[in-house]
Amino acid sequence: HRGDMGPKISSNFSSNIRTKIIPSRFSRNPVQWGTMKRVMLREITEDDFSDIHEYARDPRVVKFLPFGPNTKKQTRKYIKDVTRKRERSSAHGPRRHFILGIIEKASGKLIGLIRLSVHPKHRSGNIGYVLNRKFWGKGYAVEAGKLIMGFGFKKLKLHRVTAYAVKENRRSIRVLEKLGMKQEGLLKGHRLIRGKWYSSYVYASVKG
Repeated sequence: HRGDMGPKISSNFSSNIRTKIIPSRFSRNPVQWGTMKRVMLREITEDDFSDIHEYARDPRVVKFLPFGPNTKKQTRKYIKDVTRKRERSSAHGPRRHFILGIIEKASGKLIGLIRLSVHPKHRSGNIGYVLNRKFWGKGYAVEAGKLIMGFGFKKLKLHRVTAYAVKENRRSIRVLEKLGMKQEGLLKGHRLIRGKWYSSYVYASVKG
């Protein structure tokens, strides 16, 4: 257990991230995303339905998530909701929520999503992610996490980034630890998922 400080971010936290400008009609200015060796991040569109539904309908993927397994109708609604909220938030000041597709560069396939929610007043953010089961255990979530955290700390000037992991979700805990995040505590009865209460660990990184 750690108190109210997470790990300091070293100066080379994102040294292996190559960045490029990707214009977005959902932002007032071009958004600078990064690219790692195997993955990149981009906005999702309705054309991503098949890839998103592939994991959203998988009971093992959504076991510790508050949605799913999805029907096709539910997945289509989710994509429309994300697009609508993205357009609306960009029209009312700085963007606070980023839900981005994790793209395997070699195939161009969307293999999951990663989220960053920003709280400007406290210069803090919270991340979450989901990954197609076919790509588990290969380091893709860690690469995507480095991209989104690098964006948060370097571009948005965040001071602190947190994440929650259900106590039983060992895979997610390993991802957060590989990202250098430190466990700060346990929230008992934190999430109600399909009628069952789960406790969640709090992980955080704090920029020194």
